[in-house]
Amino acid sequence: MKLIYKILLITTLIFIIKNSYSQSAGINNTGVAPNPSALLDIDAAPNNNKGLLIPRIPLTATANNAPIGAGIANSLLVFNTATANDVYPGYYYWDGAKWVRLVDDAWQTLGNTGTNPATNFLGTIDNQDLVFRTNNLEQVRILANGNTGIGTPTPTEKLEINGHVHINTANPDGGRLIWRGGAGGILEYRARVHPDGYLGFFPGEVGNPAFIGDVFKLYQNGRAVSGDQFTGFVPTQQFTVTNGNFQLGEASAIPGLGRELIFGEQWENTDILTMKRVNIAADVSNIEMLLGDNAQNSNDTGIDRFVIKGINGTTTNEDIIVSVQSNGAVRIGSQKIPRTAPNFT
Repeated sequence: MKLIYKILLITTLIFIIKNSYSQSAGINNTGVAPNPSALLDIDAAPNNNKGLLIPRIPLTATANNAPIGAGIANSLLVFNTATANDVYPGYYYWDGAKWVRLVDDAWQTLGNTGTNPATNFLGTIDNQDLVFRTNNLEQVRILANGNTGIGTPTPTEKLEINGHVHINTANPDGGRLIWRGGAGGILEYRARVHPDGYLGFFPGEVGNPAFIGDVFKLYQNGRAVSGDQFTGFVPTQQFTVTNGNFQLGEASAIPGLGRELIFGEQWENTDILTMKRVNIAADVSNIEMLLGDNAQNSNDTGIDRFVIKGINGTTTNEDIIVSVQSNGAVRIGSQKIPRTAPNFT
């Protein structure tokens, strides 16, 4: 009989042990069987008002195993209650060498806290481009070399935009574009949209925000003004120079270089209009037309005169072909600046 009891006891123990290792364990208030896919199934039914409380301990640093000490099992989960060094309250797990904060290493759609700009960044660590999309369409690309493209996947400059740019500001002086460069990066050039309806360009100096006026203005109707910095001048012509000279072609202190159309002062003469085509070849003369006080004369002394003359690129003597003086006298072939004797009948 004792032998039968022993056999029944051993059989019962084997059955219990077998079922303990093959079945899941459940913790609940309803007596429902645990899910067979889980080793431990915790259910808060029927009230569903309780949770799982993870052990709360004060960590000291991510690379410090205190206060648990040596022999921490991989994946051990704790809730840190301390703010110290590089840890702050939240869930951490042990990865075999350090504590790793759950989830917060990823960029969140609602923003991140506790970031360090020296170690946390949005970007790549390999030699690959960074692409931003909306509606699954590429909108911005930052190349591995730093060039940024908006509307283009192949920017060739630090910023390249394929599309329109709208610059606006609450400042009544209008939005501005600023270019800086030069030796030491101290030169500055600005463009601004003025409330009077023109695009103004003016130079400046880095670190000196003082406004020095628009040296060039381009109006909405296509008219342009140069030299008007501080006045309210409104142009009536397509191009106006209000303060300074206007010149087409090359300017030189020596007659005989280039093709020119000059209004204003040159070579210490005043109020001149010059139109000329000259030549620097030896002893070759071309036509020059002058209007002004001294009319750029070399050997003549004229005041308020109109002159058409031939000039020579190698000498200072000039043949006056036609001269109209301010007193009304007209001279044709004057010998006051002889080069060849006139031959008129």
